[in-house]
Amino acid sequence: MSGNDFYEDLGYQLPDSVPEGIASESFEYFKQPVGIYRGLFGKLVAKYKDINGNRCEETADTAKLSHFINNLWVTEYLGTPASPVHKPILSVGQDMIHIPAGIGQVAELYFPLVISLDPKMQWSIQGKFESFMIQGHEELRIVKVNPAKMTEKITNFRAFPAYYGMQIEFILNDVKKDGTKTSPYLASIKLINADKVAPELMNRLESDYLDLLKAEQDARKSKQGESFDAPPPPKSDFSDIENDYQ
Repeated sequence: MSGNDFYEDLGYQLPDSVPEGIASESFEYFKQPVGIYRGLFGKLVAKYKDINGNRCEETADTAKLSHFINNLWVTEYLGTPASPVHKPILSVGQDMIHIPAGIGQVAELYFPLVISLDPKMQWSIQGKFESFMIQGHEELRIVKVNPAKMTEKITNFRAFPAYYGMQIEFILNDVKKDGTKTSPYLASIKLINADKVAPELMNRLESDYLDLLKAEQDARKSKQGESFDAPPPPKSDFSDIENDYQ
């Protein structure tokens, strides 16, 4: 049976004007490429879920602290050791942090790190932040040792604000230990010897980001002609993008 005979045997034919296929058109969130980054340490933002496990505001009746989001703001992308590049992103000025014109999505400005409260996941957090310390301020170590049990490490969440605006270098990877691919995740992070950016500039960056995010969402709504169901950022908050802990 030829191809034409097969379609004739179906009992009807479509008009010649019907296209053979139409590709889908949908919005895709930007994902940072793997490689080495320089950036600024953002706020530790608390996220809440209700009794049904749905995201909610802190003021909801059944709200319970779920996890944190820590945005790592990108100032430079340096590529990989095999393919080095130099791509400036955010630039720190005297009175503001400048956001480049013409970016495709505001998601290009940061990597959203999910920080778990699960005791079983603290090994991952502690492995990344063990080197975070401020000389002469032992109480501000992010990873502390329990003096009563020296083999036990404790994540000191209340120390995170001390590092707000500090300059960092971090590496993203997308290969698991077994060699399979996954979404980009934070492989390592460290402080670099550079001036800390003032909280006022960081706050303005976050405010400018939220304005750009709203404009980006409004543009998509207008283009689609219907409500766009993107995760809206609560005040000074950011999208929940889950991160694999490797």
